[in-house]
Amino acid sequence: MKHYNTYVGLDAHKKEITIAVYYGGETEPVTWTVANDARSIRRMVRRTMRKAGGSVLYCYEAGPLGFTLYRRILKEGFDCQVVAPSLIPKKPGSRVKTDSRDARELGSLLKADLLTEVEPPTEEEESIRNLCRCRESVKRDFKRSRSRLFHFLLRLGYIYRDGSNWTQKHHRWLRSLSFDHDADQVVYSQYLFMVEQLEEQLRSMDRHLEEFSQRDPYREAVGYLRCFRGIDTVTAMTIAAELYKFGRFMNPPGIDEFSGSYPKRTQQR
Repeated sequence: MKHYNTYVGLDAHKKEITIAVYYGGETEPVTWTVANDARSIRRMVRRTMRKAGGSVLYCYEAGPLGFTLYRRILKEGFDCQVVAPSLIPKKPGSRVKTDSRDARELGSLLKADLLTEVEPPTEEEESIRNLCRCRESVKRDFKRSRSRLFHFLLRLGYIYRDGSNWTQKHHRWLRSLSFDHDADQVVYSQYLFMVEQLEEQLRSMDRHLEEFSQRDPYREAVGYLRCFRGIDTVTAMTIAAELYKFGRFMNPPGIDEFSGSYPKRTQQR
């Protein structure tokens, strides 16, 4: 790891960030807490810079806060690492956790070069990943809504016997149903409406993913992945978006981001 004058551990939460700064030549960190917003982060970086007198490296654990803090620190001109929580060394029997202690431990381990860095995606890569995850959420809701509709009809004795469920013929049968009680009709209308709305949302997201799959840098990756049996555009886009760089799982340097191929001189060897 490149040598830095100052190492900073950040214990980041939704509202606050606890900071532990290990300045060069000092064994005990300086700690304080700031609000988790762009203005406070900017002031924190400038405060650290005034005393550091050299290069500064920040780090915090990957988690639900994503990579916004990482990007804000980089925007101020300083290096930052997002570290894998599951790979942080733990002392046996150390179970007491406070924000200040976590920040100090992160800063100390960062200084000793004992942390494993996570490679953050770009903002564009993260946006595509968000779209893929949104589609997965909608798909789960769609399956649940169909299950609710199916079991509602089953309880009332309506069973479709003319083929497979959820075909066009089955949809026509669903729209032809009527009920003796008004309350049942209201419930059925709501269940059917949810199924149809979620189905349309899935189609819309699939169209968007199809469109993005034709753009760089996903076009080549999706083309390669679709060569495998059972993988089509949506699955290929999900894999490419979640991994976003296949080469980061390979040890040898110089591997292409998506294809994972080696440079020519390595192939010849």
